[in-house]
Amino acid sequence: MDAIAASFVRITTMADGTPRVVLDLDCPLSEAAKLFDAPGAAVAIARLTHPAAQESAQAATVERASPYGKQAAALYRCGFFSAPAVRRAIGTDAEFLAWLRRQPCAVCKRPAPSEAAHVRRIAAGAGVGIKPEYSAIPLCHEHHESQHQRGESAIGGKEVVDRMAADAVTKWAHAALIAQLGYEHLSDIPPETLRAWAEHNELHAYLPKKEYRA
Repeated sequence: MDAIAASFVRITTMADGTPRVVLDLDCPLSEAAKLFDAPGAAVAIARLTHPAAQESAQAATVERASPYGKQAAALYRCGFFSAPAVRRAIGTDAEFLAWLRRQPCAVCKRPAPSEAAHVRRIAAGAGVGIKPEYSAIPLCHEHHESQHQRGESAIGGKEVVDRMAADAVTKWAHAALIAQLGYEHLSDIPPETLRAWAEHNELHAYLPKKEYRA
């Protein structure tokens, strides 16, 4: 392990003005001790983007599951569900939008049915008259109207909307993949089964090498 995800706790100032940051590490003590083996060990800190932070949190959750929790966690840590090619193999954009309409509103949590509200980002393929694929969130009619009339600031702002969009497409990809393979949980899928699926869809290169490509 070369990097460990963490959550910020607080920042204080030492007597000489040096900032001191306290973090909660998302790993066992034994793993942390391998990296921080002596006082003064040099480290670097970088804030994760929301999709990366989300994948790290999901990885920690599924890693505790069995029987293939560690393998499933590795899929999140390597960004498997974020790869456009992987999403296209899992399902179509139309299937993603249909799934969104069965989810509660991302803003007020009103029960389904919801409307699929597109999140337009040039990086995701948006353009004049072009709605990007796999880039939408479930909204009730009222919040969808607010998005159209007043912009994303009406439903939380760009950062919040990006977070909701990343959360939505990852949850869909997860659910659609395990349904396609006939399992109840991602951590139930034997590595050889997922590897065979990836090879059939020419996605072998997207699998984490240690857990699936050996």
